[in-house]
Amino acid sequence: MPRPPCIAIPFKKTAELDWVRPLRHYIARTYQEDPDAYANDCQVLQRMRQDMRGANADETGRDLIFRYYSHLETLEPRFRINEQGVKVTFRWTDAFSSESTQQHSLAFEKAGMLFNLAVAFGMHGANLFADLSSEMELTTVHMAGIYFQVAAERFNYINENFLHAPSLDLQQETVNVLNGIMLAQAQECALIKCRLEKKKDATLSKIAQQAALMYSSVFDNLKTIISSHQLPRGWLLLVETKLRYYQAMAQYHEAHAEEAKSRYGVAIARYSLADQHAREAAKLVGQFSETFFSTSNLAEDLCPESTQGLQELIDGLAANISEQLRKANHDNDVIYNDAVPNTSTLPQLEAASVVSNFDINKFYASEERSNVVGSELFSRLIPMAVHESSSMYSEEKAKMLRAEEDKVNLADGELHDALSFMKIPGSLRRFERSPSSAGLGSILSNFADPSKAVREAVFSVQSTERTGPLAEMRAQVEGQRSRASDELSELSRMLDEEQNASERVLSEHASDPLFVSYQPSTRAASFYRDQIADNQK
Repeated sequence: MPRPPCIAIPFKKTAELDWVRPLRHYIARTYQEDPDAYANDCQVLQRMRQDMRGANADETGRDLIFRYYSHLETLEPRFRINEQGVKVTFRWTDAFSSESTQQHSLAFEKAGMLFNLAVAFGMHGANLFADLSSEMELTTVHMAGIYFQVAAERFNYINENFLHAPSLDLQQETVNVLNGIMLAQAQECALIKCRLEKKKDATLSKIAQQAALMYSSVFDNLKTIISSHQLPRGWLLLVETKLRYYQAMAQYHEAHAEEAKSRYGVAIARYSLADQHAREAAKLVGQFSETFFSTSNLAEDLCPESTQGLQELIDGLAANISEQLRKANHDNDVIYNDAVPNTSTLPQLEAASVVSNFDINKFYASEERSNVVGSELFSRLIPMAVHESSSMYSEEKAKMLRAEEDKVNLADGELHDALSFMKIPGSLRRFERSPSSAGLGSILSNFADPSKAVREAVFSVQSTERTGPLAEMRAQVEGQRSRASDELSELSRMLDEEQNASERVLSEHASDPLFVSYQPSTRAASFYRDQIADNQK
């Protein structure tokens, strides 16, 4: 099956530079380490850039570019690559205008590498797409589509991450057009694959219609910037030709599908539309010349068979459409007599996009990525961000400890003030005082330990605290306090009665010699009265 030519973007060119001397100087000055210990890493990085400059549009060239770009990603955390740090002059040439731009920013070098990585994938896809000699045609077309989608993803990455491009080929308008071209060509691969697999006409119509829509969008965007961004004018002609070609193909397959549904009038209208688009495509393709196809405006190393591929495809499709239209008109006039609607009243064809930006990290599986990229350079150098984070961690840790110590000191002071206010230290010490009256030591020792009733009260409060509402807890505490107050009042009353009885006995027997040494109970009961008074407060 003949193939139409593909657009493959030319590589950006870059001048030689020296990585070794600036890196050695930075290591000695910033890390204060012996740069000779990293001499091999510096040389490896230098060789990788040299290899990248001579990369071709094949698997080896693609991997060389990806390897160097991956190591640029690991350089960034360890080295400040700018005029104040590792001062390296990156000089890149615009892919289309040949104008040179130079900067000291690593981001500029990475943008150039991303562009060339996308170009390598796109060129490789174009070469696979044009290869008619492959015995595994389905696999080849499928892989070409994957390469175009990876190229589209890289252009999209530039579009989203490099907003202030210093050259025209890296500006958002340009890379947006290049992304659209790669996706449209990936959709073409999907269409050819479906045709090789002999899919149904309804499916082919949807995929062809999506290819036409993609080329329509590319055509509109390309037309607005082709002069200002100095893009090849031949691209515009090729994109418009493919747009008409896929419009014709979509209508052609849809007409076949309508015939299968016995909708002969609609099929004739679709064939008529397909014939119009095919005539426009044939008119456009006639403007091409052999010399144009042989230049790098479309694809480098383009197969000779592909230079005439688009002409053959359009002529073949136009002939098929013309024959089918003639046959459909004849059958309808003789047999079906179905009404033929006006082409302007036909509904828009459905479209099915089967391509998208393909993440390069999925393309390079983990093991394959490791084999391509190799071991990390300068792995013994701890990134400056780690040093800064470690210092910041120490400062934050010390700050946190000081804050916690202040909280502890404040809490200790508040606790001391609260205990002093409640006179708890004095209340505890009174249990250590030895009573003046004999026989009271054992009694006070018993009071020093909480009684069973007190323990039960504490347990009850704790249980209620976990399960009961606050109002119920307060009621229980008030009940306990009330009962304790009643008990203390009863003890006080008993002491009063005992004192009255003692005084009455003394008054009755004051003259009796046996009661001369008798002491009134007031002195013995004073200690208990003090305890009762303290607990009633």
